[in-house]
Amino acid sequence: MIKFLNIILLCVVLLIAFCPDYTNAQENNETITLNYEPKLSGEVYNFSMRSGGDDYYLENDWIRGDILLTSGKKVKNKQIKYNCYLDELIWLSAKSYQQVKVDKNLIEEFTIYLSGKQEPAVFKNVVLDRSLAKEPKNTFLQKLYEGNISLMAHRSVKKTGERLVSSSSGLILVPRLSAEPEFYILTEDNEILEVQRLRRRSLYNIFPEKRDQIRSVFRDERLRIRSEDDLIQAVSLIDEIVSKSAHKSNNF
Repeated sequence: MIKFLNIILLCVVLLIAFCPDYTNAQENNETITLNYEPKLSGEVYNFSMRSGGDDYYLENDWIRGDILLTSGKKVKNKQIKYNCYLDELIWLSAKSYQQVKVDKNLIEEFTIYLSGKQEPAVFKNVVLDRSLAKEPKNTFLQKLYEGNISLMAHRSVKKTGERLVSSSSGLILVPRLSAEPEFYILTEDNEILEVQRLRRRSLYNIFPEKRDQIRSVFRDERLRIRSEDDLIQAVSLIDEIVSKSAHKSNNF
């Protein structure tokens, strides 16, 4: 029994000698917190498709990115890619080298770091209530412009047909995919409205009470909306009009 007590006493002495920080923390009732990275979860991704078009955002290669979870925690520097056809974020696990379809309900937004001096592409998980859909659906929308009003894009890729392709096993049907981006405006009241077409009239319809002001500014800037860049410029101009109106209202 005495020998056993001596062994315990020796362990205590060694703990005090070699782990002073630990004993101090215990004496001061401090909590020791270990930093750890939040984990991603989802399903193993086995989907593959030969197609006459790319179903991934920008490229099929893995791209470095960060993922902000709904818990507020961020998972950094992961190899990810965004499948526009399925509207799903795919992650390559560094440990198992398996492809994982990340659980969309856990994602607040994700960022893809593009090559060169390009700005990172940020995609936010948004609930879209579409008129033709049976129920609201979580959709990843890319942030294009942020202000009192914001512009976002759904990088939608849709099946537009099929074609026969020769393979080692004979002729096979391959889907023909086409990029069909959809644009949405987030208003001051957090209402999400679709830009029906790349035309000025579509924006007039979204902001009918400011139609005359918008038309005048567009005319001064000689702005025609024929591309995504034109639309971004148009929304930035409308944001200035909205901000000035809000500022005047607050002064009264």
